[in-house]
Amino acid sequence: MNKLMALLLLGVFPASVFAGENYKKIDDFIAQTYQKSDDQNAPWHKKRKADEAIVSDYSLCYNKMISQKSQYYLVVMCPDMSKSTYDNEPFPTDLYVLQKTDQGYTLLASEQDSGEQFEDVVNIGSEKWAVHGSSYAMNQGYEQAHDTLSLFVKNTFIPVAQWTSHQDNSGAISPQEPDQYEHIENKLSIDSSQPDADFYPLIINSVGNRGATKINEKYKINYAMDNGGYIIPDELNEGY
Repeated sequence: MNKLMALLLLGVFPASVFAGENYKKIDDFIAQTYQKSDDQNAPWHKKRKADEAIVSDYSLCYNKMISQKSQYYLVVMCPDMSKSTYDNEPFPTDLYVLQKTDQGYTLLASEQDSGEQFEDVVNIGSEKWAVHGSSYAMNQGYEQAHDTLSLFVKNTFIPVAQWTSHQDNSGAISPQEPDQYEHIENKLSIDSSQPDADFYPLIINSVGNRGATKINEKYKINYAMDNGGYIIPDELNEGY
């Protein structure tokens, strides 16, 4: 069995497999990559090996142009996590970037089974956009989520910011220990007040409390060229 046939049977498609192949519509690419199912909520199915305990039913949750200049389109296939087989299973989200040309749509990049829940696409600079993803876990009453911004550059996704977006230990703390309770939310926004800037500052609003201490802080985080990303303060990068 040749490599392409094996990939077809497994439903696994790195960008290199379809490099140079054109599609009249993005729907044609999706139909070639996934099988149609009868599930209205997750109507696309991805074949996997028999022993892979990974969610394989998907919905098309994003299909939009993300760069008018380059005619780039982002396609995101979101897994139906109601069919997960174990606690804290990573989100096997699939992301594809296609470019519209005179010959049709061609695949530039793919990232399958990313492990994160797709949150949104954010513009982080002049002609620069990133995928906002989040991973969530709960263990023995400790709840947390960690977020990532992945910049699309040179046909690949590069993480440029990572922070803790949610912390809560209410399920692990006794009512007799209120001073140990914490609940913190770190919400992202973008300062695009200077639209021609190479990279826009991130704004993270941190609200909540640690015991009796109230938290209400706003952080403005600039892109660090020498570092190749945003340097997130330690207090926004905690976890259990």
